[in-house]
Amino acid sequence: AGRCRIDSVGFQWGGDPFIVGGALRLTPGDSAVYDVTIHSDNFDVARVSSFLPSDIRLEGRVGATIHATPAAVTGAVAFLGTTLRHASLGDHRLHEGRVILGDGSRLSLLQIAVAAGDGAVVVDGEIGGSSASGARTLALTATLRDASLTSLASLAGDRLNSAGLKILRGDADGSVEVRGTTDRPIVRGALALKTAALETLGLTVDAIEGPVKFDSN
Repeated sequence: AGRCRIDSVGFQWGGDPFIVGGALRLTPGDSAVYDVTIHSDNFDVARVSSFLPSDIRLEGRVGATIHATPAAVTGAVAFLGTTLRHASLGDHRLHEGRVILGDGSRLSLLQIAVAAGDGAVVVDGEIGGSSASGARTLALTATLRDASLTSLASLAGDRLNSAGLKILRGDADGSVEVRGTTDRPIVRGALALKTAALETLGLTVDAIEGPVKFDSN
């Protein structure tokens, strides 16, 4: 058995600066017990892409503080101009905001600004840890500021198309709440539509203005 203590050692990974500190202890049988923190104010997020699900890619710069033990990995990630690429939801630019990694894969989202045309969608809330079924609980609020409706439609994946609805153009202000679970989300909110147009049942409805309320429950 052996023990190693590291106090704020700096190093570079591909030219990006990192600081690591913590403790490592080898137990009988050569298993490791560790309590390590790694921090960087600004680094290329592609360096950690292998830790993400296969259908998600991140490109750009982030800052992060990660605390790792055998029991859990926690910490916080700050977006510094990052592109999220998703296999089915397309590409989305993350202007700013933070994700806090909690115990049990719980995620807290703080003021994450997603570009939507010339506007943005700012997301706050929490995504709970995975249950026995694999579903996660949702408690999210999205605030729309001149957000492009076509960008929002891409976030919905194929759900709008399967409902026979296609968004052609327009912007919106408003607020949307997402509750429930990832396999059965409940979406409610109110939007103020501006010069919107959509296509449904082979008909095009244009120049839509005004408030819209919705509740999927």
